[in-house]
Amino acid sequence: GEDGNGAVGFLGKADGTGGGEDDGSADGSGDDGREGGRPAKKARVEFGSQTRSDPTLALLQNALEAVPTPKMYLEGSRFLRMRIQRLVDNDDLQGNDEEEAEDDVSHLIGEDEDANGAAKRHAQLLETLYETAAEKGISSSTLLLDNVDFLFSTGQPRKAEELLSDAVSSAETKPSDDARLWLRWAEVSQLISEEAATSGTTKSSSSPTSILRRALKRTPIHERHSHTLILTELMQHLMMEQPSSSKAKAELKSLFQKLLLLSQGSNYSIAYAKKNKVADDDNDEEEEMEDDKVNLASTFVAYLKHTMLYSTGEEATADNDNAVRSIYTSILYHSNYGKSCAGKTEEETRDMKSFFDACIQFESVKMGRRKDKKKKKGRKMELCKLYETAIGFYANGGGGSYWRKVVDGYQRDLDDVKYSF
Repeated sequence: GEDGNGAVGFLGKADGTGGGEDDGSADGSGDDGREGGRPAKKARVEFGSQTRSDPTLALLQNALEAVPTPKMYLEGSRFLRMRIQRLVDNDDLQGNDEEEAEDDVSHLIGEDEDANGAAKRHAQLLETLYETAAEKGISSSTLLLDNVDFLFSTGQPRKAEELLSDAVSSAETKPSDDARLWLRWAEVSQLISEEAATSGTTKSSSSPTSILRRALKRTPIHERHSHTLILTELMQHLMMEQPSSSKAKAELKSLFQKLLLLSQGSNYSIAYAKKNKVADDDNDEEEEMEDDKVNLASTFVAYLKHTMLYSTGEEATADNDNAVRSIYTSILYHSNYGKSCAGKTEEETRDMKSFFDACIQFESVKMGRRKDKKKKKGRKMELCKLYETAIGFYANGGGGSYWRKVVDGYQRDLDDVKYSF
């Protein structure tokens, strides 16, 4: 892609090594300039040294000097990453159609270098761009995340983690802006720890759960979207931890109750991505940012199934069963969220079907195990109520022929339960 998004690893592909954390170089060539076993400081590649042979780079340099804003530096970064990707793709084509591939990017390749060498040179220019922005105090969340992706692509995950840690610790960072930074830091920490488990290297200095707990404390609850993004991610990480301790269960329950509170409000759809105008204080520039979507239903399904793990088999207890029922009754009967599919995203609507199906399956199994007629009748009534709620949820929100078929299916199953005995 021209903006470089999702291109993590392409610089490693350019030189066949993936870069190196130890040498901190963009090309992974840490053997040059070493004295006494320590890496020498790498000479910075300046734009000025490249502009005579490449007029487009001269235009980029002039633009950065004339309009020194985060948005302009981000555009410069995307331009360089686009060039790097083209050079890497060209290098991959060598041997298949060499003449055609070489002609395609010949204007990007200098004397005495091939496509691989040109990609490395542009990577060094990109590194210079980020360094210059930092020196001049030009920053934004989007530009910083772009820098993090670059560090990952050049095999420097710990530098990426340090950059994120410093950013969220800065007093200048706005709570409304930094949810993406916290989430990316948690992701980087997870990746470093996973690599450490297989390679024997040092783990991340902070675990994803500790990072997200800090993020939740730092992000005001009135920053509803950001707070919910962090809260749902923390719940997902806690549910992945094994074994689940009583302390973790209590924390999850507390987070779930807060999430349910945040999901309230018929005039607010927390799931929809929206376009925000984020003003940069230093440059009075407005930067368009698209919020990440929050799929509450997927978190509700995950939490329900996580709780169900402790309410099946021989060790199942009445308390575990009640915990499962407490979750689905809170969502379906005591909140606006479970009333209708209207206003929800397609992903949420699909995940809510998984939620209904899991609840129905749970109560069906429980009903089948009841020998006492009175208790069995109670479970039958609960099962019928679930079917009726599912029918109402999809019937009230429209959704086309597919969901009409879903409603019809639930209605048939409801009739079978009502008249089966």
